[in-house]
Order: sequence, then structure tokens, then C-alpha cells
Amino acid sequence: MTIVKSSSHSSIYIKLEDDNEGINESQWIYELKSLLLKDQKESSLTSTTNQTSSTLIPQPHTKEFQRILSSILSKLSYFSDLNSITEYIQKNITSNPYLGMIKKLYYFKPIHTRNRVLIGLDHFDDLYCCFSGTEHLSDLFIDISCGFLEKIKFDGLSSPHHSLYSNISRMDWALSIVENLMIITQELKKNTLIFCGHSIGSTFANFSCLEAIKIKNKYQKQLKKLEKFNSNNNNNISTTDISSKMIPIHNISLKCFTFGSPSYLHISARNYLDQNSEIEDIFESFLNEFDIVPMMSHYPFIFIDFFYLLVSIMIFTFSILYRLLWSRDILTVQDITFSIIYPIGLIMIPLVFTQMIYYTYQLLFSSGLQYKNTKVYYHKEKKFIKQKSGREVEFEFRSIFNHLKKLYNLKNLLIVDHSIEQYIQNLLSFDHNDYNDNNDSNSNETLPLEFDTDNGYNTITANEMANTNQLNLKISIEIIKQLERISNRDIIFLPSNSIETIEKDHIMIKKKSILKRGLGILIGFYTIWVSISLPIFYQSLNILIV
Repeated sequence: MTIVKSSSHSSIYIKLEDDNEGINESQWIYELKSLLLKDQKESSLTSTTNQTSSTLIPQPHTKEFQRILSSILSKLSYFSDLNSITEYIQKNITSNPYLGMIKKLYYFKPIHTRNRVLIGLDHFDDLYCCFSGTEHLSDLFIDISCGFLEKIKFDGLSSPHHSLYSNISRMDWALSIVENLMIITQELKKNTLIFCGHSIGSTFANFSCLEAIKIKNKYQKQLKKLEKFNSNNNNNISTTDISSKMIPIHNISLKCFTFGSPSYLHISARNYLDQNSEIEDIFESFLNEFDIVPMMSHYPFIFIDFFYLLVSIMIFTFSILYRLLWSRDILTVQDITFSIIYPIGLIMIPLVFTQMIYYTYQLLFSSGLQYKNTKVYYHKEKKFIKQKSGREVEFEFRSIFNHLKKLYNLKNLLIVDHSIEQYIQNLLSFDHNDYNDNNDSNSNETLPLEFDTDNGYNTITANEMANTNQLNLKISIEIIKQLERISNRDIIFLPSNSIETIEKDHIMIKKKSILKRGLGILIGFYTIWVSISLPIFYQSLNILIV
């Protein structure tokens, strides 16, 4: 084992040189707790600071700030060195004042994975746990294979289950820290524990938040058992002291904001969440209209549909040009019927076959779903629109007519719309009133708000500002601008943070097996479709031009 000191910052890394040597990857959570408690003692968290942030920020906007900050942290989670982080913050702080909400950042990357976790604190007493997305091609292929073959199951009683991810230890390390994070959140008296991430980082965040829900359910059941036991043993045994000493992590407020999340939720997990509205409200999934990742993870045969549309358009375009430019025959009604309608019927066969393949896939593996509380950014409307039932977005993923619009926006589809920068830009650009979240505000609040008008201060209440939401937002942003900016000393790479990624041999063998199976079956479906459909396309073209 070698101690390596990074030149970019003062953190100490431990480099694994032998498979038999290593560090306990769960150790970092205790390092984090120690640093957080130390910072808590050293920092002067006065009542003035709290009033400037959590008290004076209008309640209707706190959730919106959490959304935006979650997207920003999702971007920052991709950085692996101090210079990149500080450069990004300094470059964007003027155009994006929400960066001023960040108070502390703690980075950690396990040695066995390329994904990082970023623990962030804001000035409003929230704690964020953010996971980075896919950065390496091999991770992309393994996630495609795992998501294709299996979906995330959850019943509220046990941990979220995905056997393939468990076999390769893809998500286990993230689940193992959740209870400790909840305890830390409670001990530091934070308002909310927020999980977030972009791309596959969203899947990490979803896994972790589902685990937190399971832990809350477990604690609530334990307390109920203690209360029942206490009521039945009034003589000698009392559990009042025991229950009072339990850390009340079941009372922690949870949120999960995801951006460009793959559609990896199993129907059973979706049904459980739909039946528990309080739990469902914890999750908010943000998708851009032409983000290919949520589409393909739900409907893996989307490129078959694209190929079908392009070939069909080419065949009919060529046949029309042929009739107009080269054919001198006078067409009868019978010719039109045979030469146009019949080929259209032939060309419909590959489309029907695609649906058969999709239903076969559903029977064998099931199709992945999004959360009910999904908001899609539509470029034409320039705003996020909440889906009424959650099924609309999945229908759009498969709609052949919607595919035409996707092909027209090919650059957004393949490059732009999945980038975390695009999500941040869309969140910042649209009118926050369009969220229309009924549970975000309290009409009975009378929180005092102060704002500067011509060097004088006026005091108004939240009730008086109910109909002036834009003014409310501007005031909140001005408050954020006055907060203390994050500095280099507030960005900490934990001592157990690993520079390199080293995987064990048996994990690599399992990954190769999953890749062969997942990509093999997917390629097999595509090959079968092409081998059946190409002769049909060829026959249709012959009929049209003869």
C-alpha cells in the first residue's frame, strides 16, 4: 500500500497495489462524520446566519432552490480535482447566483468504481448526497446490459433489489452509507436529506433514497413495537428510556431529485410508490424532451423504429420521384391500388413485428418505468410540464409519430438533451411559477421578509407576497448573493478518496458475463428484425417502381 499526495490539493490518497491489500471503503463515512462535527463546532452558526438563510428565504421557493442546487451538484460531482471545481464556480457564479447556496463540499470515490459521491451542505440547513454519472464506455455498456436484463424492485420492507448490480457490487457501497447519512443528518439537525444525480448517478440516488425509505419504515415499526410492549408491561419493564435514546431518523425529511434518469424502475416498485402518495412525493424526476437515455432504457428498440421510419420515407420518396421523372405509364385506379396501397401494407409488417419483439421483451424482462412525479422540459413551451399520470412520458418514448419529431431534433437527441449543463440551463431559464406545486407553500405563513428599496428597507409578510411570486423570487436571489462564498478550504477530498479504479478479478468476470448476455440478447433482437424486415422493404420498393 502506497501513500500518494495529490499536487492539486492537500488530500492524502491510498493507492491499492495488490488485490489482497486495501482499505475499508465504508471508512470514509466516519471520516465525513468526524469532519462535519468538527466544522459544526468551529463554525459560528449564529442565529443571524440562520435568519439570513433558512428563515428569510420564502417557503414557496425553498423546494425550487433544492431542485436547482441538486442539478448544480450533479454537475460538480463529475469533477475530480480542486482546480476544476473552483474554476467552474468562479466562472459561473455571476450568471448562476444559485452557486452561492453551497456552503461545504466533501468528495469521495471508492477504489472499485469510477463513480463519485459528493456530500454537500447549503446555507439553508439541507444535506445533499449526490452521485456522479457514467464517464467510461465500459460502465455505459454494463449499465445498458444490467438495465436491459433486470429492473429495480422495491416493496418498502427490504432494500431495493437488483441482483445483477448486487453481483458486481455496483450499488452496494451506496446503500451501505444511507443509514449513517441519516444519523448524520439528524445529529447535525439538518432540515432535509436530499439524494440527487445525473444519468446513472440518478440510479444511485434512487437506490439510496429507496433504502432510506426502507430504514424509516423499519424504525417506525420498531418504535411501534416498543410502544406496544411498554403499554403491556406497566409493572417492571419500561421501554420509554430505550425509545427516547433511539436516534429519531424516521422523522427525517427525504427528497430525491434526478436528471436524465434511466427508466429502470420495475412495475412492482412503481405500484408500491403509487399506492403511497407521501413516499411518491419524495421523488422528482426531470427529463429533457429529447433525452435518449430515459427513452432507450424504457424502450430498447427505439433505433429499430428510427431505421424503419428512415427506410420507409426513402422508399416512398424514391417511388414518387420515379413515377414523376422516369415512368411514362398512365396509371389506372387498379395500378394505384396495387402500386401504393399494397406496398404500404407490406411496410406495416416490420412495424407490427417490432411491437411483437417489444411485447416478448416485456414478458421476458419487463420494461423499465419512470416515477409518477416526472417533469418533462418541452422546447416549444420552454418549461417543465408535470405528467398527469406518469404514463404519458413512457407512451412518448414509444410513439412512432413522436419519433419523427425526435429525428428532426437529432442533435438534441444524441448530444444536447442528456447533458447536465442542459438540465441546469432549462431549470434556470423557465418561470418557476409553472411548477404549480400545491404542497410547496403555506398560505398561513407570516414570515418577515426584508428587501432594499432605494436604500431603505420595507418589511412585508409571505401572505402579502402571495400574488407577487416573481418579486418573492428576486428577493430570495438577492439574499443568496449576500451569503458567504464557498472557498477552497470548504472543498474537501476525504482521506480515503481513491485516485485510481481497481476492480477484483471475479467482479470483472461477472461483468463480462453480463455484457455477453445483455448485449447479445439485444443485438439478437435487432438482427432478427433486420433479417425479416429488409426483404419486405426490398419487395415494397420493387412493387412501387415496377
